[in-house]
Amino acid sequence: YEGVPTAIPSEDTRDNFTSHLYSALSQKSIETFINRGDEISQSLVDAIEASAISLIIFSEGYASSRWFFDKLVKILQCKRVYGQIVLPVFYGVDPAPVKWPTGSYGDSFLKLEERFKENSEKLQTWRNALKE
Repeated sequence: YEGVPTAIPSEDTRDNFTSHLYSALSQKSIETFINRGDEISQSLVDAIEASAISLIIFSEGYASSRWFFDKLVKILQCKRVYGQIVLPVFYGVDPAPVKWPTGSYGDSFLKLEERFKENSEKLQTWRNALKE
């Protein structure tokens, strides 16, 4: 594999599940791209586009971050355009509340919606990405 962009969704997985996954992939010589920051860097966009597989790690904290939704949208775009394989991993969350944000996952998404209420197009893009 060229590389596996891996989302570090939030503090709830960074020091346990994701770090172990990153280590295991690295030991198998699978190049793994992990990016932290407020914006998706061009190098991460390039890595996502060049990858055969993307892992999306959905955790309870995922729904509170604009950055992760923007990355999710980019990954799904690559799935449609390049046929990239996308593997969702549900870490500590049930898939149903992710697709239709409810419960604590929905509460986090509502807070994000409040922050971006003036950008209804972006919010709809994020909702569609969750459903996909």
